[in-house]
Amino acid sequence: MNALSSVNDVLIPQDLDYPGLELNIDREHAALLGISPEAALDNVITALTSDTMIAPSFWLDPKTGNNYFLSVQYPDDQIKTLTDLKQIPCAHPGHKHNPLESLASIKQINTPTEVDHYQLRRSFDIYVMPKKEDLGRVSGQIKHVLDGMHHSSQITVSMGGAISDMRSSFQSFGIGLILAIVLVYLILMRSSLRSPIPSSSCWRFLRGFPA
Repeated sequence: MNALSSVNDVLIPQDLDYPGLELNIDREHAALLGISPEAALDNVITALTSDTMIAPSFWLDPKTGNNYFLSVQYPDDQIKTLTDLKQIPCAHPGHKHNPLESLASIKQINTPTEVDHYQLRRSFDIYVMPKKEDLGRVSGQIKHVLDGMHHSSQITVSMGGAISDMRSSFQSFGIGLILAIVLVYLILMRSSLRSPIPSSSCWRFLRGFPA
Protein backbone atom coordinates (compact mmCIF):
# COMPACT_ATOMS: atom_id res chain seq x y z
CA MET A 1 0.00 0.00 0.00
CA ASN A 2 2.94 2.35 0.52
CA ALA A 3 3.53 2.27 -3.23
CA LEU A 4 0.06 3.65 -4.03
CA SER A 5 0.12 7.17 -5.45
CA SER A 6 -2.78 8.39 -3.29
CA VAL A 7 -1.44 7.01 0.01
CA ASN A 8 0.74 9.16 2.25
CA ASP A 9 1.48 6.75 5.10
CA VAL A 10 0.56 3.26 6.35
CA LEU A 11 0.60 2.34 10.04
CA ILE A 12 0.15 -1.01 11.82
CA PRO A 13 -0.26 -0.25 15.54
CA GLN A 14 0.26 -3.87 16.62
CA ASP A 15 3.98 -4.70 16.75
CA LEU A 16 4.31 -8.34 15.75
CA ASP A 17 7.98 -8.93 16.56
CA TYR A 18 8.56 -7.05 19.81
CA PRO A 19 11.30 -8.62 21.99
CA GLY A 20 9.91 -10.53 24.94
CA LEU A 21 10.59 -13.38 27.36
CA GLU A 22 8.90 -16.78 27.36
CA LEU A 23 8.55 -18.53 30.72
CA ASN A 24 8.09 -22.31 30.64
CA ILE A 25 7.39 -23.92 34.01
CA ASP A 26 8.28 -27.57 34.56
CA ARG A 27 5.10 -28.68 36.33
CA GLU A 28 6.48 -32.00 37.52
CA HIS A 29 9.64 -30.50 39.02
CA ALA A 30 7.64 -27.63 40.54
CA ALA A 31 5.28 -30.14 42.17
CA LEU A 32 8.26 -31.95 43.71
CA LEU A 33 9.36 -28.64 45.22
CA GLY A 34 5.87 -28.02 46.55
CA ILE A 35 5.25 -25.04 44.24
CA SER A 36 2.24 -24.79 41.96
CA PRO A 37 2.48 -23.02 38.57
CA GLU A 38 0.01 -20.41 39.84
CA ALA A 39 2.18 -19.65 42.86
CA ALA A 40 5.27 -19.32 40.66
CA LEU A 41 3.51 -16.89 38.34
CA ASP A 42 2.21 -14.90 41.30
CA ASN A 43 5.76 -14.49 42.56
CA VAL A 44 6.98 -13.32 39.15
CA ILE A 45 4.10 -10.85 38.72
CA THR A 46 4.66 -9.47 42.22
CA ALA A 47 8.37 -9.03 41.53
CA LEU A 48 7.93 -7.30 38.18
CA THR A 49 4.87 -5.18 38.98
CA SER A 50 2.99 -5.66 42.25
CA ASP A 51 0.43 -7.92 43.90
CA THR A 52 -2.43 -5.47 43.34
CA MET A 53 -3.97 -7.50 40.52
CA ILE A 54 -3.50 -10.97 42.03
CA ALA A 55 -4.06 -10.31 45.75
CA PRO A 56 -5.57 -6.84 46.24
CA SER A 57 -5.52 -5.45 49.75
CA PHE A 58 -7.22 -2.29 50.99
CA TRP A 59 -6.71 0.07 53.89
CA LEU A 60 -9.60 2.20 55.07
CA ASP A 61 -8.70 5.61 56.43
CA PRO A 62 -10.78 5.99 59.63
CA LYS A 63 -10.69 9.78 59.40
CA THR A 64 -11.79 10.35 55.80
CA GLY A 65 -13.41 7.01 55.01
CA ASN A 66 -11.36 6.68 51.80
CA ASN A 67 -9.92 3.28 50.89
CA TYR A 68 -6.41 2.84 49.47
CA PHE A 69 -4.63 -0.03 47.76
CA LEU A 70 -1.90 -1.76 49.72
CA SER A 71 0.56 -3.37 47.31
CA VAL A 72 3.86 -5.20 47.61
CA GLN A 73 6.53 -4.96 44.93
CA TYR A 74 10.26 -5.11 44.45
CA PRO A 75 12.36 -1.92 44.25
CA ASP A 76 12.71 -0.63 40.69
CA ASP A 77 16.47 -1.28 40.65
CA GLN A 78 16.20 -4.82 42.05
CA ILE A 79 15.69 -6.61 38.72
CA LYS A 80 17.77 -5.24 35.83
CA THR A 81 19.13 -8.28 34.01
CA LEU A 82 17.95 -11.71 32.94
CA THR A 83 20.06 -13.21 35.73
CA ASP A 84 18.16 -11.13 38.29
CA LEU A 85 14.91 -12.43 36.83
CA LYS A 86 16.06 -16.04 37.15
CA GLN A 87 16.87 -15.48 40.83
CA ILE A 88 13.35 -14.43 41.80
CA PRO A 89 12.43 -16.57 44.82
CA CYS A 90 9.39 -18.77 44.33
CA ALA A 91 7.69 -20.50 47.22
CA HIS A 92 4.38 -21.75 48.50
CA PRO A 93 3.32 -21.11 52.10
CA GLY A 94 5.09 -23.62 54.31
CA HIS A 95 7.71 -24.59 51.73
CA LYS A 96 11.31 -23.64 51.07
CA HIS A 97 12.14 -20.78 48.72
CA ASN A 98 13.61 -21.77 45.38
CA PRO A 99 14.93 -19.56 42.58
CA LEU A 100 12.81 -19.29 39.46
CA GLU A 101 15.46 -20.93 37.27
CA SER A 102 15.21 -24.14 39.34
CA LEU A 103 11.69 -24.84 38.12
CA ALA A 104 11.33 -22.87 34.89
CA SER A 105 13.24 -22.04 31.72
CA ILE A 106 13.36 -18.54 30.28
CA LYS A 107 14.19 -17.70 26.68
CA GLN A 108 14.03 -14.61 24.53
CA ILE A 109 11.37 -14.53 21.81
CA ASN A 110 9.63 -12.11 19.49
CA THR A 111 6.00 -11.55 20.45
CA PRO A 112 3.16 -9.13 19.62
CA THR A 113 2.84 -6.15 21.94
CA GLU A 114 -0.95 -6.46 21.84
CA VAL A 115 -3.48 -8.89 20.40
CA ASP A 116 -6.81 -7.44 19.33
CA HIS A 117 -9.99 -9.44 18.86
CA TYR A 118 -13.29 -8.78 17.13
CA GLN A 119 -16.11 -11.11 18.20
CA LEU A 120 -13.59 -13.66 19.56
CA ARG A 121 -11.60 -13.62 16.31
CA ARG A 122 -8.07 -12.25 16.21
CA SER A 123 -7.79 -9.07 14.15
CA PHE A 124 -5.12 -6.72 12.81
CA ASP A 125 -5.70 -3.06 12.01
CA ILE A 126 -3.97 -1.19 9.19
CA TYR A 127 -4.35 2.60 9.16
CA VAL A 128 -3.96 4.36 5.82
CA MET A 129 -3.46 8.12 5.56
CA PRO A 130 -4.39 9.56 2.13
CA LYS A 131 -2.45 12.38 0.53
CA LYS A 132 -5.60 14.26 -0.47
CA GLU A 133 -9.28 14.30 0.51
CA ASP A 134 -10.35 12.09 -2.42
CA LEU A 135 -11.42 9.03 -0.43
CA GLY A 136 -13.08 7.44 -3.44
CA ARG A 137 -9.81 7.13 -5.33
CA VAL A 138 -7.97 5.84 -2.26
CA SER A 139 -10.64 3.23 -1.53
CA GLY A 140 -10.58 2.07 -5.15
CA GLN A 141 -6.81 1.56 -5.12
CA ILE A 142 -6.88 -0.21 -1.77
CA LYS A 143 -9.71 -2.48 -2.91
CA HIS A 144 -7.65 -3.37 -6.01
CA VAL A 145 -4.74 -4.35 -3.77
CA LEU A 146 -6.96 -6.41 -1.45
CA ASP A 147 -8.61 -8.21 -4.36
CA GLY A 148 -5.17 -9.24 -5.63
CA MET A 149 -4.17 -10.79 -2.30
CA HIS A 150 -4.06 -14.56 -1.90
CA HIS A 151 -4.99 -15.62 1.62
CA SER A 152 -6.72 -18.45 3.43
CA SER A 153 -10.49 -18.73 3.28
CA GLN A 154 -10.53 -18.43 7.08
CA ILE A 155 -9.17 -14.87 6.87
CA THR A 156 -11.63 -12.01 6.35
CA VAL A 157 -10.41 -8.69 4.97
CA SER A 158 -12.62 -5.61 5.14
CA MET A 159 -12.31 -1.83 4.90
CA GLY A 160 -13.68 0.51 7.54
CA GLY A 161 -13.20 3.95 9.01
CA ALA A 162 -13.94 7.06 6.97
CA ILE A 163 -14.55 5.01 3.81
CA SER A 164 -17.43 3.11 5.44
CA ASP A 165 -18.92 6.38 6.71
CA MET A 166 -18.67 7.89 3.24
CA ARG A 167 -20.38 4.93 1.59
CA SER A 168 -23.10 4.89 4.24
CA SER A 169 -23.73 8.61 3.68
CA PHE A 170 -23.94 8.19 -0.09
CA GLN A 171 -26.30 5.24 0.32
CA SER A 172 -28.58 7.24 2.63
CA PHE A 173 -28.47 10.19 0.22
CA GLY A 174 -29.39 7.94 -2.71
CA ILE A 175 -32.32 6.41 -0.86
CA GLY A 176 -33.54 9.86 0.18
CA LEU A 177 -33.30 11.12 -3.40
CA ILE A 178 -35.31 8.17 -4.72
CA LEU A 179 -37.99 8.71 -2.06
CA ALA A 180 -38.13 12.42 -2.93
CA ILE A 181 -38.64 11.64 -6.64
CA VAL A 182 -41.35 9.11 -5.81
CA LEU A 183 -43.07 11.64 -3.53
CA VAL A 184 -43.03 14.36 -6.21
CA TYR A 185 -44.34 11.86 -8.76
CA LEU A 186 -47.23 10.89 -6.47
CA ILE A 187 -48.05 14.55 -5.88
CA LEU A 188 -48.12 15.15 -9.64
CA MET A 189 -50.29 12.10 -10.18
CA ARG A 190 -52.66 13.32 -7.47
CA SER A 191 -52.84 16.75 -9.06
CA SER A 192 -53.40 15.29 -12.52
CA LEU A 193 -56.56 13.61 -11.27
CA ARG A 194 -57.99 17.01 -10.42
CA SER A 195 -56.60 19.11 -13.30
CA PRO A 196 -54.95 17.20 -16.13
CA ILE A 197 -51.43 18.40 -16.98
CA PRO A 198 -50.14 18.20 -20.56
CA SER A 199 -47.72 15.31 -20.98
CA SER A 200 -45.04 17.57 -22.55
CA SER A 201 -45.07 19.89 -19.51
CA CYS A 202 -44.79 16.95 -17.12
CA TRP A 203 -41.85 15.54 -19.10
CA ARG A 204 -39.97 18.87 -19.01
CA PHE A 205 -40.56 19.06 -15.24
CA LEU A 206 -39.21 15.58 -14.56
CA ARG A 207 -36.14 16.20 -16.72
CA GLY A 208 -35.07 18.86 -14.23
CA PHE A 209 -34.23 16.14 -11.67
CA PRO A 210 -30.79 14.44 -11.84
CA ALA A 211 -30.72 10.88 -13.04
